[in-house]
Amino acid sequence: IWKTWVYMETPDNYLICLDAKTGKEKWHKEIASFAEQYGATSAPSVVGDHLLVGTGDDLDEPGYLQSMDPETGEMQWRFYTVPMKAGDPGLDTWLNLDAASHGGGNVWVPGSYDPETHLYIFGTGNPSAAYTSQKRGPGANLYTCSIVAVNVDTGKMAWYYQNSPHDTHDYDSAQTPILVDGDFNGKPRKLVLSGARNGYFFTLDR
Repeated sequence: IWKTWVYMETPDNYLICLDAKTGKEKWHKEIASFAEQYGATSAPSVVGDHLLVGTGDDLDEPGYLQSMDPETGEMQWRFYTVPMKAGDPGLDTWLNLDAASHGGGNVWVPGSYDPETHLYIFGTGNPSAAYTSQKRGPGANLYTCSIVAVNVDTGKMAWYYQNSPHDTHDYDSAQTPILVDGDFNGKPRKLVLSGARNGYFFTLDR
């Protein structure tokens, strides 16, 4: 909910804005292609003047997080979780650009927002193909199976931590991270906690 509006997604990838009092539709926008087998699996998240939505896909399409204008539904920015063009960071961790740009890493569920750093921190899914890596190359396949922090105003990545480099077991890291302030080794730290499907629990400095 944002101001007087309610936002929801449909399984065939439409983001819908409804009047909270009447239930009448204000607008609807397609956020991903159903023909490419994307699914709208993530609840929308409102951060300031940004409406954040992710993608789900079990085939060979790239994952992404995008920000929409909550007033109009127009896209503000899109952050791909895998390299999409020559020169993109992390491309050297894939066999080639074609493999990277079809590499998965979908944003299945909502992340968490840190107002102090202005970062939206979220997890990414497994690489494609999930269980065979020959066409992905021997590298880490960034930024799949990772915790990623993106500036909500610019859509630019601030940092990442990859929980399962070169995953071949569908060990995605798409769970919602938990933000905590606590002591670590006797000093106050701002942390982010996440349990990954590889069986490990991760504590990071956010």
